Amino acid sequence: MDRLRQFAPLAALLLALTGCTTAAEATAGTVTGSRPTAAVTADGPKPAPGRADVDEPRTGPAVPKPGTWYPYDLYTHCGIGTLTFGGKYWELRQMRTDIDAEVAGPRVEWGDLYTPGYIQLESAEMVVFETGGQPPLTFVPVAAPTTLCK
Repeated sequence: MDRLRQFAPLAALLLALTGCTTAAEATAGTVTGSRPTAAVTADGPKPAPGRADVDEPRTGPAVPKPGTWYPYDLYTHCGIGTLTFGGKYWELRQMRTDIDAEVAGPRVEWGDLYTPGYIQLESAEMVVFETGGQPPLTFVPVAAPTTLCK
């Protein structure tokens, strides 16, 4: 019994350390795999989005082509309000719980800072964001961003 008490502090330290994560792991949502950077134009499910990079989030091109999916790291720190894509601000309009996102891989949890996924310019008046296992989000253009953090 004394021998067990002797190792108790070491066991507690090991348990505490195994719960530690890096800042990137803590903020990137729960995903695995590589980090796609190229546009996706093929039919069918998009590949798993990989991890978000808080230092270099993927934001898509300055001039997106309608109907093309681009890897995108959505800023989700204080919730989802607005995003920037294609040189415009877009405000969340709807979470489409009536349809499923077409993204392969495991469910992606909303990250503390960024959530990895894909974004598409559906029309001049709408963009769609998708990630694994979550409903698609639709956004409409706005003149200025909304800040959810106060």
